[in-house]
Amino acid sequence: MKTTTALLIVLLMVLTAFIQPTNAEPESWSEIVDGIQGRLLISKAERLNGSQLMDVYLELRSASSSVEIYYEFDRSVLSCKVVDAKGNPVGQAPSVASILYPGPVWLVLPFDSSLRFRASVSGYGIPKDARAVIQMPCGIWALELGNGDYFLQAAMIARPRDEDRGHQAWHGTLSLPRAAIPN
Repeated sequence: MKTTTALLIVLLMVLTAFIQPTNAEPESWSEIVDGIQGRLLISKAERLNGSQLMDVYLELRSASSSVEIYYEFDRSVLSCKVVDAKGNPVGQAPSVASILYPGPVWLVLPFDSSLRFRASVSGYGIPKDARAVIQMPCGIWALELGNGDYFLQAAMIARPRDEDRGHQAWHGTLSLPRAAIPN
């Protein structure tokens, strides 16, 4: 009995390691910019105040050699917007916020590797009964029920700091393909 239970637990752990967020498509990578590509992945998180919260992940992969990126949440590293199916921008939700950002980090992508991490934040006031709530460092969007398809568009912008001028840090703008926001 203990062996069966242990095997089931191991099997569940292995299966959950391969679960991808709902809009992960192999062809959804950005163009390669100085050796890296990126994409956004969005999955449903918990419900709060009757609203469906969404987690947004940024996935980066090296397309050539090893790459180092200085990443800071609070320096507008991700510029983003939500658009409808026709590409029209959707206005941000009015909200109060108390957001804590993680400190800056060095992201290291060895040759032929990828790294996925959460890019969305928490700390905004959550509106009641929204179909989807996207909380990003660049703003909050609360989407209504039954109003069609929506997409998150973003660009990752990395600027070298003065103290990194001698360092081989990646810098530039990575235009990420739009990601479908799950219904």
